Amino acid sequence: NMFVSVLTLPRPLRTGERHTYVRTVRIPPGQLMVPRYVHVPVRRCDLFELHVKFDPDALPRVVWLVARLPELVFVNQRPGPQRIEPDALGEVSVSFASLQRGFGYGVAWLPADADYE
Repeated sequence: NMFVSVLTLPRPLRTGERHTYVRTVRIPPGQLMVPRYVHVPVRRCDLFELHVKFDPDALPRVVWLVARLPELVFVNQRPGPQRIEPDALGEVSVSFASLQRGFGYGVAWLPADADYE
């Protein structure tokens, strides 16, 4: 399940000019989500910051970092070696700089009710 976002700027940027934007995604109660949020840039991306808030009463069994992985790898990946612990509010925050086009960056997790060895 892949979503493609298109960002339309109010005007073309001049060479060297920067633009920052924020996108908030909320999953409706009862709706399932693929257990990952990964950004795969197709254009230049200097910085990607991701904040994921889990239900504190149903924290994932494990959360891990997805960093510079091809799609085939992160879609089929079991828990990776770079584990991330949600904080007391159930949140994880990660940041990536100088992302490479075509590779995935973000977090993945096993839901609380998932089988895990």
